[in-house]
Parts: sequence; structure tokens; C-alpha cells
Amino acid sequence: MFQLNFEKEYIHDLICVYRKLLPNHEHLIRTVRNSEQIHKGKYIYEEWTDWLSFGKYSSEKRELLSGSITVNGEFADEFFLHESLGLATSCAMSDYVTSNNIPLPGGSFITTPSLARYKITQERSGDALFGNLAMGYHSDFQIESMGSPGEKFLITCITYIGDDYDGGEIQFFVLDKVFTYKPKSGDILVFPSGSPLFPGGRPYFHSVKCVTRGDKIMARNFLKYPFAGTEEWHENVAKYGIEEWTEISKQNEKLLRPYVLLDIHGHGTIMPSVVEKYKNFI
Repeated sequence: MFQLNFEKEYIHDLICVYRKLLPNHEHLIRTVRNSEQIHKGKYIYEEWTDWLSFGKYSSEKRELLSGSITVNGEFADEFFLHESLGLATSCAMSDYVTSNNIPLPGGSFITTPSLARYKITQERSGDALFGNLAMGYHSDFQIESMGSPGEKFLITCITYIGDDYDGGEIQFFVLDKVFTYKPKSGDILVFPSGSPLFPGGRPYFHSVKCVTRGDKIMARNFLKYPFAGTEEWHENVAKYGIEEWTEISKQNEKLLRPYVLLDIHGHGTIMPSVVEKYKNFI
């Protein structure tokens, strides 16, 4: 079943692929498809819903043992998927944190993996950086709202359950350079979410190319940490009240977003100026 004699390869600075942690790819692929097409929320995973414009996704039910669940072979398949993903991703992220000496804030935790499937989309024309993307460049850590309290993303973990598809490569933009990786079945890709806590300086922007054939089936989970908010954020709450300041913050985030995208082009004007200020409040 579960193996601990994994292999790993850094395909770029701080971007690591873990292999041999996920057993029985074909069985897991069938289970994911059955979860979406047949089980439809009957067992461990919720009924699949639209994932914005990218495809479909499903999360685990919050309370697996609550209510009435029929325990049979189909339940066993979903439970095996649940256990396999949980163990594999926890092992990969734990090794990644240890290997890179990442200081974890108090209360850090690994989220439960959610399932996702990209829909087939037509290729789009454009330059090497922004052309042919199903999902545009972004960091999972939300730079625009970094000062507000809440759960923040530190490490991103993507598990590729199958590879019978065309297109769908993940593309990174790091320190003014673009590179692309086409995952294989069982690959677990771990990389910084973009938080100023690690590695600091600049985020690791990533995007996803269009899937032109087949099913790109994957799971996503994250290492997150609680953040109390910056002093500036709390001062503004006292000044404006929580409702008004929340609304002002949302508008400010919309204004900041284009500048975050400009940072992708190599201007480097946003992240260095806020990293040290942000770290003071962790």
C-alpha cells in the first residue's frame, strides 16, 4: 500500500516533485471518476460542482462519520483515496518543510486534499508568458489582502493522479524566468504559495496551460497558518468600523491586483517593499 521510500527531484529552486508516494494510480483514477459521475456525494466526497471557469471540483465532507453512510465497496474505494492522498501529501510536505528549514508559525496546519478536474479548452494565442493559459498567473497566497487577518497560504501541494491528457502543463514565473513542467501520474508537486514568510522577496507565480484532450485529474491541498492581521489593518478597523473597513479593503484589493500582475513582468516593485513589514506581525 503506502510507501515511504519516495524519490524527489527539485525541478527548480524550491519547486520539488515527489514520486512513489501514491499507489495504484489506475484504481484511484477510477475512484475519482466514480465519485463525480456515479456516487455524487453519497460517500466521503461532496457532489462535484463548478470550479469557476476551470472545470469541476469536490471537497471531502466536513464530518465523515456524521449522518448515515453506507459502508460498502464504493465507500471503501473513496476511503482508500482519502487515506492515500492524506498520507502521501502529508509526507511530501513534511519532508519539504524539514529539507528547506522552513520556520512554521504557531498553529500551522495541512488542509485536507480536494479533488479537481480541468475541462477541455481550446488553445489560445498569445506570447510565451500569457498565451494558451486555462488559469492565469497567480500565487495562492493573496498578495492583495496580505494585511488582513485569517488563514494564509504558505506551501502549495498539487497531486497529479493521472496523466492521460494533452496540454495542461503547469508553468511557473520565478525571478523573471518562465519554465514549464508536464506532470506524470503520481507526481506530487510542492512549492511556495507566495507568502512573504517563505522564501520572502518575491512570490512563485504559477499558471496552467489549456487541456486539449483527456482528463487532467488532480488533488490540491496546502500548508496554512493563522495570521492576526497587521497593526495598520486593526487601526483602520478602529477608525472606520469592521464593516466599512472590510468594504474599503475589498476595493483596495481590486486596485492593487493589476500592480501584482505587473510584478510578474519583472518590475519587482511590490514584494520587496512589504516583506519585512509583514514579518513583524507573525
